[in-house]
Amino acid sequence: MPSDIFLPGVRSKDVRYWSPSHLAHLFLAFCVILIVRVTFFVPETKGVPIEEMDKRFGRNQGQAYLKRIMEIRSRLDIPSAEERDLAKAKRTMPPWKNRSE
Repeated sequence: MPSDIFLPGVRSKDVRYWSPSHLAHLFLAFCVILIVRVTFFVPETKGVPIEEMDKRFGRNQGQAYLKRIMEIRSRLDIPSAEERDLAKAKRTMPPWKNRSE
């Protein structure tokens, strides 16, 4: 209980700020601020493909991230997802179907 923590001279003011009705008003104000922020400052993304998100938000983070990942993979000789899938398919293919090699 907050009233047990503070000195007697400050206790009445402190309990007023920690009362449930005051906390409910703070929560309501916080929710209103978030609703306004999301409504006016976050662009709508419904129906927008993931490839166009960078354009919508005015950044190039996705493309820069993919470029960096590809550079790291090439430096470490890590195969791409397509190359891994192809290698896995060749490993799991029965020997009589793998005669092209």
